[in-house]
Amino acid sequence: MAGLCEGGNELPGSLSHKEWRVVTSRYFKFLPTTEINITNDEVFLPDMPINMINAGNFNKVYYMIGVTSREGIIIVQIIKMPRNYIRKRLPPNYTVEDLERIVTDVKNCNYSYREAQERRGVYCTFKRQAALSKKPVYVYMFSFSGYMNLYKERSGGSDIPGASHADELGYLYRSTFTNKTFVPGSPELEMSKRIVRLWANFVKTGNPTPETDPLLQNVAWKPLTKTEFPYLDIDTNLTLQHDLLKKAMNFWDQLTRNYTTHTC
Repeated sequence: MAGLCEGGNELPGSLSHKEWRVVTSRYFKFLPTTEINITNDEVFLPDMPINMINAGNFNKVYYMIGVTSREGIIIVQIIKMPRNYIRKRLPPNYTVEDLERIVTDVKNCNYSYREAQERRGVYCTFKRQAALSKKPVYVYMFSFSGYMNLYKERSGGSDIPGASHADELGYLYRSTFTNKTFVPGSPELEMSKRIVRLWANFVKTGNPTPETDPLLQNVAWKPLTKTEFPYLDIDTNLTLQHDLLKKAMNFWDQLTRNYTTHTC
């Protein structure tokens, strides 16, 4: 496929936006609906969320948001077995040729396009929060790879470096996914202690690093400003970095300006 995945100028995938909405609607049975011109009941969602956020019509709260270093690992099984996965989600009028065309697109684009989709959503969210909220916004990238990266393991991607979508949860909560326990003195146990400390500090104080802490390697996690975008890289070492995925996000910013009316 000659598209964005290979450096071309076409939009990724051969399906139109409308067609992809048909496909995803077969997977997500119930979606949020704006409540317009309703007078008898209490309205929960009076407008599109993006419009409400851009208008500043949302609760301004202390905010923590993040990504993992390899979000797309969670869909590695889709890449390995795309036909069965996609066939179940296609409308009945789609042909074998349609299926093969989509499978080719998925294979070519999944890591670059799907990972960018996940990360861009987070990117746009924290940019808007930083611009419109007066409360601190903290951003992280979870990069650690260990035996409690449960989603990577369940997705069949244990041989891939980095952390899958949701892999930080294995270090934060007990899980019914596994009977594994932390080994005393292991890097995984140390990571669990660190991530629990960061999250607990944030819940209690609104600041994940309110004071110097040897367990957290004395790192100071800085919130975003309107012009600066620091983030904490959570790996074997905790390091403060800047401009999360800047090159990739600049590319997607330009793409959306070229092809859509939606921008961050």
